[in-house]
Amino acid sequence: MPAEKVPLVIMVDDDNDDLLLAREAFQESGLACDIITFEDGLKLLEYLDGSPPPDMIVLDISMPFMQGCQVIDEIRNYPAVSKIPIAILTTSQRENIEAGCIEKAKCFFVKPVHFADWINIAKDMIKECLG
Repeated sequence: MPAEKVPLVIMVDDDNDDLLLAREAFQESGLACDIITFEDGLKLLEYLDGSPPPDMIVLDISMPFMQGCQVIDEIRNYPAVSKIPIAILTTSQRENIEAGCIEKAKCFFVKPVHFADWINIAKDMIKECLG
């Protein structure tokens, strides 16, 4: 019997502490997944050009070099990866994000303060993007 495919999740955030918290939250959520992290959107786009597509991208909005909304636009305009579910995970409030950006993502979450909330968000992302 073939082994079940383990989802590949890519997280993009310029804050290493948030990357660590999100990685730990995914592990605590109970879903076995492979996680790759990048500190900016340009590195993500370089990866997507020629690498196997992930099952989900978790993306911060406020990052250096290229804002998250610009990254989403690039992904949505590149046919090979345009259908990848994108979860926005940011400190920005919904009303402070460029019009139309959130609609191009599968789901939107504000980074929480407590680790238990990080786990709940990871579970919600899994359900909405991979479920």
